[in-house]
Amino acid sequence: MARPESGRAAYRSERWRKIAIEALKQCRRGDLMGIEDITAFENILESGHRHDLRIMFWEGAAEPLAAQRMPSAAADSLSVLVVLGPEGGFSEKEAAAAAAAGFWIARLAADSAAETAAVAACAIVQYLFGDLGPRQKNLDKEQPSA
Repeated sequence: MARPESGRAAYRSERWRKIAIEALKQCRRGDLMGIEDITAFENILESGHRHDLRIMFWEGAAEPLAAQRMPSAAADSLSVLVVLGPEGGFSEKEAAAAAAAGFWIARLAADSAAETAAVAACAIVQYLFGDLGPRQKNLDKEQPSA
């Protein structure tokens, strides 16, 4: 698997944060999606318990992420951790370890490129759990109108 050198990894992390901030400004949104530093896979598994829902996108997964396949508790998730692999992807052993650690394993489109995987994953998760999709529409219905 391809792993960036430490200096390049720091550069990439900072670049991704700047892109996220610019996208936030363009969309006039109030919540910035967190982008963590590139880290060892074992550290991700250990820190996953801090989130209500853990999703690992893996090209070897049988099915894409979809609301009807998610655990029922996922609908109430406030904190979602999304993990994308390095260029070259995760191994079967890593996917099995993530599943054992409570991660929901799903795939992106078969032809997803490394450059667009983060954007696609963010859009899917925001649709399923954020203010772009059915969850927000259901919340809007529960709010009394003024």
